[in-house]
Order: sequence, then C-alpha cells, then structure tokens
Amino acid sequence: IEVISGPGGTLWGANAVNGVINIITKSTRDTQGTYLEAGGGTQLQDFAGVRYGGSIAPDVFFRVYGKYFDRGNDVFGNGQDAGDSWRMRQGGFRLDSRASAHNTFTVQGDVYASDANIPLSTVGHASGGNLLGRWSHLFSESSDMTLQLYYDRTHLSDPITNQFGFAKVLTDDLDTYDLDFQHRFRLGEQQNIVCGLGYRFTHDEVGAATNLAFLPARLDQYLYSGFVQDEIALSKNLFVTIGTKLEHNDYTGFEIEPSARLQWNLVDGQMIWGAVSRAVRTPSRVDRDISEPAPSFP
Repeated sequence: IEVISGPGGTLWGANAVNGVINIITKSTRDTQGTYLEAGGGTQLQDFAGVRYGGSIAPDVFFRVYGKYFDRGNDVFGNGQDAGDSWRMRQGGFRLDSRASAHNTFTVQGDVYASDANIPLSTVGHASGGNLLGRWSHLFSESSDMTLQLYYDRTHLSDPITNQFGFAKVLTDDLDTYDLDFQHRFRLGEQQNIVCGLGYRFTHDEVGAATNLAFLPARLDQYLYSGFVQDEIALSKNLFVTIGTKLEHNDYTGFEIEPSARLQWNLVDGQMIWGAVSRAVRTPSRVDRDISEPAPSFP
C-alpha cells in the first residue's frame, strides 16, 4: 500500500486533492498454492475466502479467488438495531505472462454482488464486474512503458423511501471504458521523466424513483488528459520535481494541475519535503444532474 501525501493531481488527475492511497497487488508468481480464511463474530458475523494460484507454463502464472462476508446491524445508543445489515459475494482471477525479457502481460477481472438492508425501506442491491488488460514493455533499465485498457460495469438498485413510507426503486447502470498510457525515461544523469495520456468514456442510465431522479436519464461523458513530470537530482540527497496535468471533463472543461516539490533526504528513513500544487475536484452527477421533484401520494 503506497500512501502519497499532499495533492496528487499531476499524476492522478482530478479529485486527488489531499493525497492518494495506491494499492498495488502482488503478481500471481508470488501467490502460488492455496490460501483459506474464515471467521466470525458479533458485528462481522461471518466471513470466508479462498484463493488458489498455479502455473500454466514456465512463465505464465494465474490465481483465482472467491470471498464472502455478512455484516450484522449497527446498534443505536439505546440498544436498538439500526436495520442496516450487509452481505457481499465476490470472485475473480488474474493471469500474468512474461512473454519475453522485455514484455509482460496481465489480464484480470472481478465480479461481485451485495445486498444491504435499508432502514425504513426494503433491500438494496449492487452488483458488477470489471476486466483489465495491461502490457508493460521494458526498453532499458531506465526506460519503460505501460499500456492499460479497463472496463467496468456496475448496477445499483436503491429503494428510496418518501415521507409517507412508500419505497420506490432508483436504478443505475454505469459502463466505464478507460485507456491509459505511461512512459518513463531518463534524460541525462540527473533527470527522470514520466509522461502519459489518458481517455475515459462513461455511459450512465438511471431509472428514476418517484422523488429522486438524475436528468438527463441517459448520459455519455468523455474525459481525456495528458501529463508530464520531471524529477531532477540537484545533489545526492536533494531533488526537485516539477510537472503538470491537463485534463478535460464535460462539466468544467479544461483543468490544469501543476505541481512543484522539493525533497531533502536527511538520512535513511527521514525526509523533509515541501510543495506548491494545484488540484481540482470536478463535479459529479450528484452535484449537477440530481432532481428531487415534489413528493406525491402513490
């Protein structure tokens, strides 16, 4: 788990305002064999998981997994159940192939489904799946590139209760297609440069409840971006990093997110840094497209 302090808009784009938590999963080469876990308790009533890793060929490894949990109701201060228990099932796979000394490929995917009790209402449902493909090419020890394509599908069914106690279901189906390219290389002995391009397309379809809707009900959105960042070694322990990202979204148009950071490595494990950065939070459908018409009787 990589924790990046401060605004990270230059590399990560919009909404990386206060920092970034980057979770990097292990290669399938490092997760061979069988792994089992299970447990239970009062609030986390029960959970179980299984993972198996193996090899198809000398340089082709895989893993598959499945897991489940059941969380009980929260409890109010007076001891009464909140009626918000939650259950989730999830499974997936990953395949890693080292096609040559300079090329590696990764394909992975997940599917999930969950049911959540909603207080004063019925049961809400969420489900979805994703598929990712990534190609990494090594030019040299100081230069490499990565091309990644990602697809995600989510479905939400959320009962909305009005003041009369009648629940109407809001549904949302969202498809996301994302393409990302990054290239890293050195320029001379002191400069380490990383640059990239990104494109994302989303298709959203919302089925309105009686007193809650998103307008328009169908919406296509496009986001594209480019960035460059240069880390310059001023001395053995002193580095300055400058860069910027240019991103375009359908709500606010072009956004520029520059950053300049100075880093001084005092000793191993100790560092002082300071930065001047600009990061933006872009609107979502909740900010711009939500509609709450006057309540009505069923």
